[in-house]
Amino acid sequence: YAGDAEKRALGFGQAIGLLHTCFQERADVNGYQEMGLVAQIEEWAIRRIRKDRTTVDACAIEQIWRGAESELKPLYKELPQQLIHRDAHPSNMLFSAGRLTGFLDFEMVRRGPRVFDVCYCGSSILVVGFEDSEKGQKWPRLFHSLVRGYEEFCPLTASERLAMYGVFVTIELLFIAFCMDTHNEDAAKMNESLLYWLATNRDALAT
Repeated sequence: YAGDAEKRALGFGQAIGLLHTCFQERADVNGYQEMGLVAQIEEWAIRRIRKDRTTVDACAIEQIWRGAESELKPLYKELPQQLIHRDAHPSNMLFSAGRLTGFLDFEMVRRGPRVFDVCYCGSSILVVGFEDSEKGQKWPRLFHSLVRGYEEFCPLTASERLAMYGVFVTIELLFIAFCMDTHNEDAAKMNESLLYWLATNRDALAT
């Protein structure tokens, strides 16, 4: 969030856009699992969250998901799908003197909606700032800059823009369920708080 944060966010978006362009050129590569994002939430994340109602407020979380699901599900088949990194946070991008030099951690590559990587990177930036009101107010500009960088390589469709809130919600649900599975209650609660922040500030996602 310090210094040229918007310029760095632009660079993160450009990096993801370039990676997606490279993935598109190898669309013939087989053997990668389909993400099935909505099914993953229904069949695993929500069920896992329901199991332990003492760690997080499962009812409140599911209510947010049902609202997001009603928007995301009709759009899902329209979202461009391809190979995605699936863990595209800034720490998995290598830069030297402001230039992208590489990516790390390809073991989670999937075939899924490309907008997932964009939102995942945005969420990774948000998670370290949303509890600070000043950073929380700054984050929308960073996310918009990230999206601009991505669109230099891969222009977003109207459906992708409409789906962003729902995709952000799925990311937090996956994190909450994973943290509960690994008995990291503090992290589960932190991601629950981030989910509530997104539900309250969803207008900040408009690009």
